[in-house]
Amino acid sequence: MASSYSLFLLEQFPEIQVGNEISSVQQLSLDIPGVTEPPRTIFALQREISQLGIGVFRVTHEHIARKVGRVERINFTSFVAIEHFAGFLKRDLSLLMLKVNKDDAKRTMRNISRTHDDIVYAYANIDLDKLIGQLEGRLTGVYFTVDDSANISSGAYWGQRVDGDFRFDRALDEGAMTFIRFFHNFGGELFHVGASSDYNVVIYENNLDEHLELELVLDIKRRLLDGARIS
Repeated sequence: MASSYSLFLLEQFPEIQVGNEISSVQQLSLDIPGVTEPPRTIFALQREISQLGIGVFRVTHEHIARKVGRVERINFTSFVAIEHFAGFLKRDLSLLMLKVNKDDAKRTMRNISRTHDDIVYAYANIDLDKLIGQLEGRLTGVYFTVDDSANISSGAYWGQRVDGDFRFDRALDEGAMTFIRFFHNFGGELFHVGASSDYNVVIYENNLDEHLELELVLDIKRRLLDGARIS
C-alpha cells in the first residue's frame, strides 16, 4: 500500500520530551446531534530515531463526520471520526512530516495551530515542470487539471517517458500538473515514488521499513523538491 507524506516547513515548534504531548480542542457548538464532546487533535511524542535525528509522534486527529446512522436504537446524523497516524519531526531541517493524505494533514495542522501560538508553519509549492527536468527520463505518470471542460476536471497519462509524447504537451496547454510519478535512484536502487505540487511525497514501494522509508523521503526532498520549490 502506498505511503503518503505531507511536508510542512516549520517556523516555530515547541520543545517537547518523549512521553509528553501537545493537544488542541476544537471550539465547536455542542448542539450537533450525536456529538457530546468537541473533537481533539493530539501530538504525542513516543520516541526518537537517533540515527536520523527524528522525533516520532502518534497523532490523533478527530473531526466531525456528517453521516446518518443508528447505534443501539439511537439515530444520529453526525459523529466524531477518529484517525491515528504517525508524525515525524526533523528539527534541524525545521521540517514536520505527517504520514497521512494531504487533506487530513492540512486539517490537522490547522487545528493544532489554532490554540498554540508556538506552532507556526508554512506550505511549500513545487514547480513540477522543473522537477521533471531533474528526473533524467524516469517519469512514469502525470496527473493534471482540465480547465476548459464542463464535464472533466482532471486527467492522467502513464508510460515510460510520458513527457516525450505530444499529448503531454497538449495536456499542459489545457491545464496544470498537480502530481507526478517517477523512479527515484537512492543507494543504487530505483524506487517508485510520486510528488505533488503542494509538497507531498508518496512512496509506492511495499515492505519498506520505517527507517528506509524516511531516508527515502528526506533524500527526495533534498535532491529534488528543494531545487524545485517556488515558495
